[in-house]
Amino acid sequence: AGSISDWVHNWRFARWALASQLLASTAPYVMPWVIAVTHGEAQTGLLGACMTLVGLSNTFLQGLCNFLSPRAAQAYSRGGLPELRSVLTKTALLFAATLGGLAIVAFLLGEHVALLVYGPQFAGAGPIIGVLSLSVLANSAGIVAGNGLWAIERPSANFVADACSLGITIVATFICVPLWGPLGAAMATLAGTASDAVVR
Repeated sequence: AGSISDWVHNWRFARWALASQLLASTAPYVMPWVIAVTHGEAQTGLLGACMTLVGLSNTFLQGLCNFLSPRAAQAYSRGGLPELRSVLTKTALLFAATLGGLAIVAFLLGEHVALLVYGPQFAGAGPIIGVLSLSVLANSAGIVAGNGLWAIERPSANFVADACSLGITIVATFICVPLWGPLGAAMATLAGTASDAVVR
């Protein structure tokens, strides 16, 4: 009986986290298929190559988030909102410095890195890498705010943000992808992550 009551208690929180995760993972998996249908396999490969390079900074982001989640919960439990705000502010500043710096480097050197790693057939990757790097930066702001919402036991607010983000991503995809292909996909992704951060 005790384990069932624990499960029910935890499910009230976890169901929102699960729903948010399902929404957040939809666009990254669907976007390459949209590019394939509208612009062909070569452009899909270009987007995939850019996402792979930017994925290195995303790995850094996810690694720090694994540290942030329990740290935010502990801060709120120990010191309430003031200590939680302190932890979130410091993390946001760290992300701004590191991922912001990487985004600048991506705009300046992304094209050269793509050509060096993948070859001349991936010319034109620079702007895509830059915009995707901005998306990682925006995502970091959303994750910081989302961990704050989890810490104060407001997981449903994260779901609302993810739903808004998905809607904006879909609209931006229909507008941008037919016009600009992989760059349009990167712009739609940025629109989604930025709106997610703002709503959170």
